[in-house]
Amino acid sequence: MNKRVKRLWLKELRSGEYEQGKGTLRQKGQKNDYAYCCLGVLEKIRCDEKRLQRFPKRDTLTEATRKWAGLDENNPDLPNDHRSLAELNDNGMSFKAIAARIEKYL
Repeated sequence: MNKRVKRLWLKELRSGEYEQGKGTLRQKGQKNDYAYCCLGVLEKIRCDEKRLQRFPKRDTLTEATRKWAGLDENNPDLPNDHRSLAELNDNGMSFKAIAARIEKYL
């Protein structure tokens, strides 16, 4: 994974700025305008950095974001969990716990 992108992603996941959503990259939030899954946070970072106006309506990363981040998959599996990041997110793991796993395994 691209080291610079990883640092940005970890910072954002740990920031407490994002409402955590499930099932899709971004959805209408209950506390904020939008809620994001952990992959949605990464997608938002790229959209903001590239000044993209449209946010994709998907449940996994776009190919462009996957390549930009230097990931092998659009929904990476973590070796110790044998589950994808989206599964961890959707099963209730917090962004901070997901960030710790990303830091260690990606």
